[in-house]
Amino acid sequence: LAEETHCELPEARMRAALQSVAVFDHPDRSQRGRTITHAHYFDLGDAPFPAVRADDDAMQVEWVDIEKLAALEEEFFEDHFHMLDHFLELTTPP
Repeated sequence: LAEETHCELPEARMRAALQSVAVFDHPDRSQRGRTITHAHYFDLGDAPFPAVRADDDAMQVEWVDIEKLAALEEEFFEDHFHMLDHFLELTTPP
């Protein structure tokens, strides 16, 4: 997280916010070839979000309200929307 977004949060806060970890490893999930991703879901609660800045792989980075994510599915790279859906159940009916 810090490497790609320059998001600086104290380690204790990050550990407290960690909710889940999942591995995404389907052989065809990326056009770049076999790619394995260890994704981490952090819930920062109601606290203000820390500043972020894109670096390396990310052309841009920004915070987006969870309620807006489902409408942005086509904007995500490869299977990244589905990774968010795994953690946030964006496509699960209420």
